[in-house]
Amino acid sequence: MTGQPDTTPQPDHGGTPEAAASLTDQVKAGPGGAMTDEVGVITGDVTLTTVAGPDGTATVRIQYTGAEEWYTLTGSPAPLPPRSRPAA
Repeated sequence: MTGQPDTTPQPDHGGTPEAAASLTDQVKAGPGGAMTDEVGVITGDVTLTTVAGPDGTATVRIQYTGAEEWYTLTGSPAPLPPRSRPAA
């Protein structure tokens, strides 16, 4: 466990160009939990937000649902898979 928790407010997902490239949802981190860079493993009800960056990577942030602090999911940012193209 290193550093202090990030207190960045929850990302704004409405009405911005970034909104199309971000997803947020609530899930349950079960046995084994989710590893974060800042505080180690967290379990239970969590909220995940994933934001696609212009560099072809996705940043994943996680928080206990209802909390103010956001943490970086270990391994983030991660490369996005190539986009599928429709057949010609």
